[in-house]
Amino acid sequence: YMDIAFLTELLAQVKEQGGGIVLQIGGKSEAVILSIDRYNALLASPAPEAINSPTKALKTVLVIGGAGRVGSLIAKELLAKGYRVVILDNLSTGNLERIPKEALFFEGDYNSPEVLDAIFQHNKIADVVYALGYELYSASIGFENIITEIPKLLGTLASYGVNRFVCYTSTDIYAHSSSTITENSPIGPYTNAGHASRILENLFDYYSKTLNISTTIFRTPTIFTNSFTLGPEAETIASLFSVLNGQEPAYQLYGNDFPTNDGTRVIELIHANDLAIAFVLAIQEQDAPLLQIYNLSSGKPVSVQELMTIATEVTGHMVPIDVLPKRLSQVVYQSLDIRKIKTELGFVPSHSISSLFEK
Repeated sequence: YMDIAFLTELLAQVKEQGGGIVLQIGGKSEAVILSIDRYNALLASPAPEAINSPTKALKTVLVIGGAGRVGSLIAKELLAKGYRVVILDNLSTGNLERIPKEALFFEGDYNSPEVLDAIFQHNKIADVVYALGYELYSASIGFENIITEIPKLLGTLASYGVNRFVCYTSTDIYAHSSSTITENSPIGPYTNAGHASRILENLFDYYSKTLNISTTIFRTPTIFTNSFTLGPEAETIASLFSVLNGQEPAYQLYGNDFPTNDGTRVIELIHANDLAIAFVLAIQEQDAPLLQIYNLSSGKPVSVQELMTIATEVTGHMVPIDVLPKRLSQVVYQSLDIRKIKTELGFVPSHSISSLFEK
């Protein structure tokens, strides 16, 4: 942290030089401090690549929740595809260390007028990614907060000229089914995440048409990497890792006589990097309809028994099992049809379930 005297001196030097100074830390150039006049002049001037390149520069995308585990991966994927990325995060669960250096970061709440004005005043943004799906799985979901804050956010974004909005909800929105689930399968949420997803999707449906914002929604199962899981089966996977890491003597398997091939539940997963790729594909889509909903998964449902077998094959550790009575709230069988997103967006999942256990 800088003390007031040093900061005052620094700002005086910037103002005196009429442009800016390079701040060095440990002999390395780490930052450039600009005067307001110089900053505004740079914003008003075209980027060098826009002058020299005959092709149109890629757009700027705002990633709300870009300091989170999922949002930061989406931001990195956008940057890798050449987009300019602006991140908005209040850091309540996000982490500064996750934010890519190439992204422009604003700290604050997504419905703060001052923060949004600061973002949109100097950034031409037509596409927004809402990567706060973790809210669906919080211990206490604020349904009233969702109902009041999401319409306010969408209305504000529309006033700034945003015409594309991409987000994700939970596959808990679907009713229990013993057959493959398409986007048109019956809705019948049975968890808080499912109910929150239904509320969100109803809001997006209404306001996308009212405000003319093209909205893409990905219905996702449990999201994973080899360092985190998020979603309805996060507890299942965490329990498995507790056994693999020697923290628990045996995996507690709730039921082994379900009407499935091996008697254990069948679940779906999606790697976070594949989810990030899907978000970019949605941003790239031309002439997107006002509301589009896609199932998103690895495309390969896996039983809990198969998951334990994969864990053993990858790690070399056997998984002792302690069979317990069934829990009525659990999904018995979930298999998502992802042909729609493959056909319309060209999505191809590239991460296998085994990557969950790879170091």
